Amino acid sequence: MPDEPVPLRVSIRSVVARALGLLSLGDRRRYRLVVAAQMATSTLDIVGVVLLGLVGVLATAAIQDSAIPSALDSVVDALGLQDMTVLTLAGLVAALAAAFLLAKSVISALLMRRVFRFLGSRQGEVSARLAERLLEQPLSAIERRSSQETVFAISTGVATLITQMLGSIALLLSEFTLMALLFVTLMLIDPVVTIAATAYFAVIGFGIHRSLSAWSGRLGTLLGQTSVLGQQRMQEAMIAYREIFVLGRRAQYAQAIGGLWRVCGKAAGDSLFLMQLPKIAYETALVIGGVLLVAWRFTVSGPTQAVAIIVLFLAAGSRVLPSMLRINTLVLSIRQGIGYSTTLMPLIDELNTAPQPFAATAPSREQLPGSLQYQGFEPTIEIRDVSVIYPGTSTPALSEVSLSVLAGGRIAVVGSTGAGKSTLADVVLGVLRPQHGTVLISGMAPKDVISQWPGSMAYVPQHVAMINGTVRENVALGLVTEVRDDTRIWEALEQARLASFLSDQRDGLDTVIGERGVRLSGGQRQRLGLARALFTHPRLLVLDEATSALDAETEAFIADALNSLSSEVTTVTIAHRLATIRNADAVVFLQDGRVVDIGTFADIRERNPSFERQAQLSGIDGPAE
Repeated sequence: MPDEPVPLRVSIRSVVARALGLLSLGDRRRYRLVVAAQMATSTLDIVGVVLLGLVGVLATAAIQDSAIPSALDSVVDALGLQDMTVLTLAGLVAALAAAFLLAKSVISALLMRRVFRFLGSRQGEVSARLAERLLEQPLSAIERRSSQETVFAISTGVATLITQMLGSIALLLSEFTLMALLFVTLMLIDPVVTIAATAYFAVIGFGIHRSLSAWSGRLGTLLGQTSVLGQQRMQEAMIAYREIFVLGRRAQYAQAIGGLWRVCGKAAGDSLFLMQLPKIAYETALVIGGVLLVAWRFTVSGPTQAVAIIVLFLAAGSRVLPSMLRINTLVLSIRQGIGYSTTLMPLIDELNTAPQPFAATAPSREQLPGSLQYQGFEPTIEIRDVSVIYPGTSTPALSEVSLSVLAGGRIAVVGSTGAGKSTLADVVLGVLRPQHGTVLISGMAPKDVISQWPGSMAYVPQHVAMINGTVRENVALGLVTEVRDDTRIWEALEQARLASFLSDQRDGLDTVIGERGVRLSGGQRQRLGLARALFTHPRLLVLDEATSALDAETEAFIADALNSLSSEVTTVTIAHRLATIRNADAVVFLQDGRVVDIGTFADIRERNPSFERQAQLSGIDGPAE
């Protein structure tokens, strides 16, 4: 996202095509069917308007005590209504006109409800599908955009494209159909007046559209971009509150956020005002046009014909004016929607064309991770000639890395900052897909292992992500209530040396930790992350600086807990604090994305001066135990 909103131009046709492209073939057919039905209701309006014109003819004849036109008289005779008085006929025709117009309104409302309920359900399905595809993407693709932009695109962006855009298009087509049928009908009755009235309102409509359309598009772009930017800046301020407090930069953030919200609020206010302008313009035009029509027809026609024509055109005007107002409002809404969603379309298009996610189902209690001991899974690691280059960079984060780890092996990965340690962990876990080479866990791709044996692999990052919920919800991350096991949760918390703290809390597992775990200390958050990993009884455990936030005593306890894991558990430990990995079976030393040495802790110290220097800086003087 840019720091300042920028105008973007996209055609209505391309946006509608993209919106329809988000729907399945069957859904597109259903949408077109409902839209066609909505358009067909316009015939009821036409019948009602024509009948109102006949009411004017009959009423004029009754007032002047004159005969009704011969063509109408023939219809009356054919229907067997010749015994009725002219006033009675006028009342009957008026009732029929009201019935047709009322029927149109009721049917149109029901169809409109059907359209928006249909689009609303499709919107939910599209958002869910895009969320699935997003979560299937490699980590590099997810981190390419800010979380605010991604969430905004999948939620508000999809809602704008599906419900607002396609819903408005459906109503717009219905209104255009009504206008076209009215034009044809009135041309058959009085082409001169019809052409004059059409030209008159066309000029008015074109002027309104020309003057307001571009403004509406700009407002939509401002609303979309400032909403994302405002949320992004606000979240930044909340996450980095301590830093900006100490640095004295709260005022700068407040001013930046306030400036964005002020722009957004002004655009929202202008948008509401914009929607009211067509109504004022058309009401004024109708009054002026009605006065001119009355004066003209009384001048060039007799009273009977003039009254009939005026009644017919006023009846038509009573349908045309609301229709033209709706058309302008819908066009402005579409233009605004285009501006609102334009910045989000690239991400939506990208996700919509992304590969389908692999099938995954929520586990039952019997399938709870660890309950089957992951039968058939062997925690071996085979990395062959793996290279990783992050987007926008030319230097590989990993270059031709090869590594084999037997089941039950305990390896440590060390190296200076930027050596590629965390990248290697991401490759092992499958969250990052290498451009070259292969990674096999138990002889399979990591994502296939996760699909077949969920919970067999676990990960503890340096900065553990906490959800705004309870301890139970954080340990059993993502599992539904029915398959959570409190006994196992307490067991994992005991292993992570957090059970005693929670036992003293009134709410126990129901203790709320707050957003990002703000009610816990850094060490407690780290231990909660470790409990989350141990909860599934994993056979392969990857720890990326997992004890960095712990005090020395707790770190020793955690090291004992990890050492007490079954000999069948493979562990990969990434560490800067070398004291924690002295007893690893093997140490992998990375430098500039390459494996430069593999051996025991003592062997690496002896062979590699750089590693020896790190060991000395860590306060390790004696040989490894």
